[in-house]
Amino acid sequence: VRQEKAELVRSLDENGLFIGNGDDPAVCALSSLSRAPYRMYGSTPGSFVEGQGSEVIYDEKDGVRVPIGMRFFMSSQGESFSVELKGILGTHFLSTVLGAFAVGLLRGRTISDMCDALTRFTPPSGRMRLLEGVGNTTIIDDSYNSSPVAVRAALAALRETEGRHKIALLGDMLELGEYSKEEHWKMGRLAGEFVDLLVVVGRNAPLVAEAAKTAGLPEERIRIFEDAPTAGEWVRTRVKTGDLILVKGS
Repeated sequence: VRQEKAELVRSLDENGLFIGNGDDPAVCALSSLSRAPYRMYGSTPGSFVEGQGSEVIYDEKDGVRVPIGMRFFMSSQGESFSVELKGILGTHFLSTVLGAFAVGLLRGRTISDMCDALTRFTPPSGRMRLLEGVGNTTIIDDSYNSSPVAVRAALAALRETEGRHKIALLGDMLELGEYSKEEHWKMGRLAGEFVDLLVVVGRNAPLVAEAAKTAGLPEERIRIFEDAPTAGEWVRTRVKTGDLILVKGS
């Protein structure tokens, strides 16, 4: 993948522009291949667009604190702004926003205009989108797809966000080939370290469940299902006010 992306950078001439994620060493290395000038975005100090201080925003509903989005600070060229994103979680999503800011600034947009545009942002379905669940619960809908990097980021968001009970519904990660068993084991271990309830679905569910047990999650707090609808219905009847539920799978 890195080699293929390098061809995009090499294709730029002196009149082009390379905008890259400065937090990714592989992307930073591509800058040396470009004849065009480049600008980096990310949390690295000195980036053209720099983001820091991410935190979850909460609101109160019926006496319960519920997550409603994220806030972080963005700076560029001596200007600094507080940026809010409603309806979505996950610090990994901030990289996308910083990249958009970089493109916008280099195309003549102002930071204040872009911050204003973000107030009308609607998170895409299935990508760390916050949904209101039954009984005053909150669902983190990250059901679009799943991969080792994405599931680690989603579980990190679940871990860092307040909730009465933290529930993870995890499905298979597909197309991993020879790495499948190892990565599903890692997923189970990571979830088992902190969730209150783990619900797993799919061919690799027993492996994920076993890994979670080795991380310290009691067997009675793990459930295995053959299909997602049955798993969802089981969870629906057991969630309580203030619970936080992550849904992640391919």
